Amino acid sequence: MTYSLGEDIFKKITIKDESGAVVDISNASWEIYFGLFRRKSFVWSDATVQKSITGGGITKTDAVNGEAEIHIEDVDTENENLGAYYVWIKVVNPTGYEWDVIKGEEMVFNHSPMKNL
Repeated sequence: MTYSLGEDIFKKITIKDESGAVVDISNASWEIYFGLFRRKSFVWSDATVQKSITGGGITKTDAVNGEAEIHIEDVDTENENLGAYYVWIKVVNPTGYEWDVIKGEEMVFNHSPMKNL
């Protein structure tokens, strides 16, 4: 999917377990991490943008049905380069078990038609 640099992006996700079943994430101990990477090298310290529930930028919107929303703010991408970036979303359940919900999904960024007239 194509997005604009320097624009707010709201990405809705549904957390599913490894068998594809929707997970109830209403327990306060659930953590969701989002990383946006320039290359398919998924080391958290290399992420261009990082978000989490505890760190900000991810909100549970319908926790019983596993739904959350990631907010990539305009300032998160306004100084980035055009082109492809890759998403990594991982979750950690209350027992400490973690798994990848998305790894390597492409997000393509172009100039914003509203900011780059």
